[in-house]
Amino acid sequence: MGDKPDPAARETVNRGVGSQKQVGLAVSASVSSYAESDAKALVARLRTAVAACGTGFTATVQKQSGSYREVRATAYRTTGDESVSWTTTAAAQGVSAEVHLVVVRQGDTIVRLMALNVTAAQQKAQVPQEVADKQLEKVRAAG
Repeated sequence: MGDKPDPAARETVNRGVGSQKQVGLAVSASVSSYAESDAKALVARLRTAVAACGTGFTATVQKQSGSYREVRATAYRTTGDESVSWTTTAAAQGVSAEVHLVVVRQGDTIVRLMALNVTAAQQKAQVPQEVADKQLEKVRAAG
């Protein structure tokens, strides 16, 4: 949920993206390089975690404690080798926001995309399909 990759990641790059089509939609993206077996294991662990965390959990991200509730697996089309997608409501310091995450494995690379609406936190957020497609296109071109 945070911006730190799994410790097995060899290298990670993080970026933030705003939307000109949806004012307030913020998308963070990270691309991490793994051994392929570690990348596969990460996706499997995420699937298990999403299934187990339906009622939510608490976490500390960048020294801020918060809670995540209503964790739900969601369908999301990607062109990667495999993916997992979920939504949750994040709450910290009296503020809550709907969050959508997509994690995609392409070979030994993991792409993580997270979207939330910073101006209308209660609105359902979704990673724009064009952002996911473009990031995966870039990963394939680099490989």
